[in-house]
Amino acid sequence: MARERLYSTRELSQLWNVSQTTIKRWTLTKGLKCRKTPGGHRRFRLNDIVAFQGRRGFEASGILMGASSEFTELEIWINTKDFREIRKFIYTLALNNRVIEMVDAFNRLYLRGVTLADFYEEIIQDLEDDQPEENAEIDLKGYRLNLVRSNLSSAFHLFYKGLEPKKQNGRTALLVSPTPNCGVALQLMACVFRERGWECLNLREPCNLKMTRECVKKEPISLLAFWIPCTYEVHPEAKERGKLLKFLDRYRIPVVVVQRKPHSRDLKKFYKNREIKTFRQFQWYVKTLR
Repeated sequence: MARERLYSTRELSQLWNVSQTTIKRWTLTKGLKCRKTPGGHRRFRLNDIVAFQGRRGFEASGILMGASSEFTELEIWINTKDFREIRKFIYTLALNNRVIEMVDAFNRLYLRGVTLADFYEEIIQDLEDDQPEENAEIDLKGYRLNLVRSNLSSAFHLFYKGLEPKKQNGRTALLVSPTPNCGVALQLMACVFRERGWECLNLREPCNLKMTRECVKKEPISLLAFWIPCTYEVHPEAKERGKLLKFLDRYRIPVVVVQRKPHSRDLKKFYKNREIKTFRQFQWYVKTLR
């Protein structure tokens, strides 16, 4: 497992455009949590930084200077909300198997107030398609697309581990999808639950309904979350969809179905008041669960 990324007093002063003395004072008087190294230097965890920003009502807007010029460019793109360049940067890292650097980039984005919904909507949404149209300047055909998906999934898994909250709520969500190539979306769904103190079980996509049924029976599942992408509606398989509807209707535990448009009439009958059309709506739904 990758070692947790810790930020120095100097890095926080750069991100928040304040002096290092102010950072030290906030650790003493404003509740900014830190760790001390054996040498007495302060180090800050990502979760503690984000929590402090939330309480104080401000965002990191400075540029975090690092040894790599490419990460300095990332800081500039974050400041200008240039998601097209950010997406190209993430995909380039993925194509070159630079998973640890991807996790660092995710941490920087998250630290700057980029939500998990933004991760999906602005960066990875088009990876569900066989050939992402908005990234024609990057060749993502064949094995290259598979490589990007695989490395993104690995990076989000490590990022997910860094989001562990201080207190678990004792609930478990089972995350599944009836179609392939949804692993990254499922990883992001897990991150959303993790933020709120949930434990997550993530079955390989496409889900096997028999295996899913067995998991629901034997594990303490509190909520079943299905991810259904557009491709499920563009090339529907009536028999499989019928099985899914029967499966969903059979269980009395809460079920949330997240589906990008368009929506089938059959699935709409099941949704009723639980229809969630976007990842942003899903993130809000999980936040409101009690």
